[in-house]
Order: sequence, then structure tokens, then C-alpha cells
Amino acid sequence: NYNEYKSYLREVIMVFWNHTLCGCFDDCGICLITHVAPCVTFGENAKDSGVCSSCLLAGCCFFVPIVDVIIWVIVRGAIRKKYGIYGSIIGDYCTITNCPFLALVQEKQQCKETPGTTIQRV
Repeated sequence: NYNEYKSYLREVIMVFWNHTLCGCFDDCGICLITHVAPCVTFGENAKDSGVCSSCLLAGCCFFVPIVDVIIWVIVRGAIRKKYGIYGSIIGDYCTITNCPFLALVQEKQQCKETPGTTIQRV
């Protein structure tokens, strides 16, 4: 069955982020902006992922406790889905809460890439 084969391939071929979590210095401009004004990167990531149509609205949500984490998990999941990146909502939550600035930079770097250009590892 084609659908079973397709499902099997998704499990076997894992696609990862183009930049590691500690690869924030791959683009020093993004790193600097994120550490000075993380709300800007947060808003851009929300817009680039298709979760929010307004950078400004998403950037403002960054300052609202609990709401920011919920939106952030949704944004990170949307980026993973857009680029076919392996992961889970629990992994997203743990990354966001433990390494917030690194996660923002990683997401922004990924959004700069064209969908379908991720590195496949088997």
C-alpha cells in the first residue's frame, strides 16, 4: 500500500535542522538582534512560519507570560512541519524553555532557507 510505504519512509528518513542549536554564530546578525531584541526575531519567526500575519502582534505576544510559550511551541512546530524536520511538541517545549535564545536563532536561520533544502540523515 502506497500510504503505508509513505508513512514508513517518514519514519526512516529523519530531517534535522540546518543549523544546530548551538550554531547561533553561523549568522552573527541574527544572533545579535535576538539577544538585543528577542521580540523582533520572535515576531519574524511567527510570520515566516505562517502562524501569524503580523510581526508586530506576535512580537507583542512575546511579553505575555504563558501565551508566549504556547505561541512559540506552535511556531516551532509550524517551522518543523514546513521544512519536514523530525521532532515533537515535547521536544519543542523543552528546547524553548531551556534554551530560548538559541531556539529563536535556530528557527530564524531555518526560516531563511528555502523549504526542501534541509539535510537528510538516514
